[in-house]
Amino acid sequence: MSCINKNHPDVAKLAGELNILPAVAAAKIGVWQEKNNNFDRFPTKDELVKSNKINYQNTQSVSDQGIIASEKTIRDLAARLADRIGITVKFESDRSKKYKGKIENNVAYVNLANATLDTPVHEVLSHPIIRALKNKSEKSINSEIEKMIEQGIIKKEC
Repeated sequence: MSCINKNHPDVAKLAGELNILPAVAAAKIGVWQEKNNNFDRFPTKDELVKSNKINYQNTQSVSDQGIIASEKTIRDLAARLADRIGITVKFESDRSKKYKGKIENNVAYVNLANATLDTPVHEVLSHPIIRALKNKSEKSINSEIEKMIEQGIIKKEC
């Protein structure tokens, strides 16, 4: 993901238009740029507004690491992650549904028919962490990020 300067005037403008913190606007811009493979410009407000509140992980034949995990491994990993952060996880196995997992109404759904080893981490861990960070003040966000860097959970790349 590209690193967006939260102090950039265009980021501040978008943050104001969307009524969100500049750090959150910068994160949304970075995600939009990567998703659209367009690093030459910032998105407009309309491009950032997301009408569907359900976050899906799209299907792939294999995970980014090229690892296809067993159903038991995926269930175990998802259950352990869900227990640690206090979220409910439900499993389904339906090849007609074209997603690996989704978050809906604070429940993580993992579609075992399409899921790969990264699906539980993406759905059960990543979405709630991003949501929690988004809901904190900018000072708290920076503090939490610094703690995560110090603990080795994440690394600072830019």
